[in-house]
Amino acid sequence: MPTGVQERVSLAHHLLPELWDWGVALVTFNGSSQEQRYTTLAVWPYIEQCTKVASPMLLFGNRDILSFEDANSAMQMGVEGVMIAGGALLKPWLLTEIKEQKHWDIWSSEQLDSLRDFTH
Repeated sequence: MPTGVQERVSLAHHLLPELWDWGVALVTFNGSSQEQRYTTLAVWPYIEQCTKVASPMLLFGNRDILSFEDANSAMQMGVEGVMIAGGALLKPWLLTEIKEQKHWDIWSSEQLDSLRDFTH
């Protein structure tokens, strides 16, 4: 779910309580508007604001999770979980980094093997 349609007009916080009333149990929240697409970083403070109005509905944050620190910071914003998405495409070993809470410094040949495994 985007923050809204236009970059400067965030509407999601108005829609989230209605989604709960309609029976939605979980929303994956993108953190940018439809207009912004992937030209800017996610607005995590707005995602944090939305977690407060979404409750008791679960809200997962999505976008710009490229390290275990990013995942930890996102979880501190009050989301119930994070979607890795593009981060896993860039670094298929990202889930290992998050699980182990450390950077996985691997050789380029290991990176290539990991990418090969990820795409097959």
